[in-house]
Amino acid sequence: MFLIGNSATLLRSRQGNPVWQPILDELSSAGRVMKGLPTTCQLHPNDEPVLLCVPDDFRHHRPNGGCHRQCAYRLSCGHACPLKCHPTDRDHKIAQGNCCEPCKRFPPECKRLHPCTKLCKDSCGPCKAIVGPVPLMCGHQANTATCHEVRSQAAIDQFSLKCSERVMHKFNCGHEESTTCANSRSSDPKCPASCGAIAACGHLCDNR
Repeated sequence: MFLIGNSATLLRSRQGNPVWQPILDELSSAGRVMKGLPTTCQLHPNDEPVLLCVPDDFRHHRPNGGCHRQCAYRLSCGHACPLKCHPTDRDHKIAQGNCCEPCKRFPPECKRLHPCTKLCKDSCGPCKAIVGPVPLMCGHQANTATCHEVRSQAAIDQFSLKCSERVMHKFNCGHEESTTCANSRSSDPKCPASCGAIAACGHLCDNR
């Protein structure tokens, strides 16, 4: 059994002194009064006990409940466990989910084998590597598309529908204006020019 407290405070108490003085004298004569709580690493019990005297000592001397030895476990991702000796999470499920080393995987659906740029603990997600030039079905080229956006012919065809190259297009309203390739090929192209007709009030119509 351990009694945790401040012996000096107990002895200064007028009511507590008569009770604690003989108890502390007996414990002291038997070498049972210590300056802190003796702790031993559960995984390395042969190490010398460490006395913890103040709350910060737990964080400093027993950061993960163990000792200052580096955990030598190799995680399933191939990285070494980043924690100091830890008696808990021995199957390393939590440590695996907190691995902050650079990811060694390739993003899913990436046929170009671009390395993932995230941390090991994060999901790779779609490949964000910039690729190009990629020919589009409209005849233009994509020079700054992400790998995921042009990962297959179907994806390229879908990306072509967003082509931002500028082209001249004659709209149903009669205007011939510069617009995006995607707008010119849509089912209902939107003319960027002002109407220009005279409104009933006598002013020029500035609607599109």
